[in-house]
Formats: sequence, structure tokens, C-alpha cells
Amino acid sequence: MLSNVAIKGNAELISHALVLIEPYFKEASTEKNTSLVTELLAKDNVTVDLYLSSIMGSLVSIDEDSFLPVMEKLSAKYSKKPIFKEALVSGVRGEEEMLSKALEPTNKLLAEALVISENKRKEEKVNPIFARKSFVEDTRTSGAKMFYEICASCHGVNGQGIEGLAPPLMGSEHVANTERLGLIILHGLEGPITVKGKRYDLNLAILRPYS
Repeated sequence: MLSNVAIKGNAELISHALVLIEPYFKEASTEKNTSLVTELLAKDNVTVDLYLSSIMGSLVSIDEDSFLPVMEKLSAKYSKKPIFKEALVSGVRGEEEMLSKALEPTNKLLAEALVISENKRKEEKVNPIFARKSFVEDTRTSGAKMFYEICASCHGVNGQGIEGLAPPLMGSEHVANTERLGLIILHGLEGPITVKGKRYDLNLAILRPYS
């Protein structure tokens, strides 16, 4: 299911999904991980490739034989874009020396970058790709930010609802129906409401977030 999410949608959605599924690579089979990477590479999208590069270290640590060639392929494809080299080496955690030796015969530049990254890690220095130079609102998480700032005060941070304030969102038919949910967000809702078979007479107007 996670892999299906990661290969659908636009480049930003796919990239965000890649960040979220990284911890689950070890639980998946090599076959599934390989299939996912193959489909992502086939998209030939620079944004997707960048985020894929950032998680290659995790995949290589699981199966070097299968994914080290992919790391080299991405390095060669974007040899003139330093940010890709940074992404590839920054995703490696604690195995820089081993990978550096493996890459030395075929990709000396990436091997050297791994050594530099290892030294920075030991000195507790941040790799450039993770160093923020300016603040830019991440549109992929703006919805979550709005939820915690506005909606969670009544519906709860986990969406389970708060007795006397607002009904639950988790499992609610009003959330499952995206068209209805969109109308509620845009225009608000008031009066008695039934959620998951339970009637709520809160005598409150559910205001739209932008009001």
C-alpha cells in the first residue's frame, strides 16, 4: 500500500511519500523495494529523483548489491548538479567508509564525497543539503499546520473529537465524502449532525477555517 502511494500523484506528493515510507523499507522485501525504485526512476522527474537520492543510503544499507548500482546511476545522471551528490551521501548513515571503498573504482567523486560526509557526521556538522538558508512554507504540510492550529482545538489533535465541543473526524462519513468535506471547509456547518450513527446536538456553528 505504501509503495502504491509513493508512485502516484504529482512530483511533490511522491517526494513527500518517499520521506514518509523510508522507515518501512526494512520491512518490505527486496523485490518490492526494487519494483518501487524502478517505477520511480521511470518517471524521469528531477524532483522525484532528488528525493529518491536522499533515501538511497537506506536502501543500500539493506541490499548493497541491488541498490548501489542505482546510487551510481543517479550520481552519473546528475553529475553536474552538486545537490544530488549531497543527497546521495547524506542518506548514508554510518556506512560511508564501506561504501566509499566499494565506489572508489567506478565513481571516485562520490567515494570522496562519502568520506567528507563521514567526517562531518563525526564532527556533528550538518551536511549542506540539510542546512536551511531561508524559510519557505512547505505546501505539502500546510494542511496539517492549519489542522493543528484551528481544527484540533475542537476535534482533538488525533481527530477523535472532544466531548461537548465537536464530533470525531476519524472514521466520520463526512470526511470520507471528500465533496461534502470540501463544502464544510468552504462554507461551514451548523445544527444537529450525525456522525458514525451518533447524533450530536451541540448548538454550535462549525466555522470554516478561513473565516
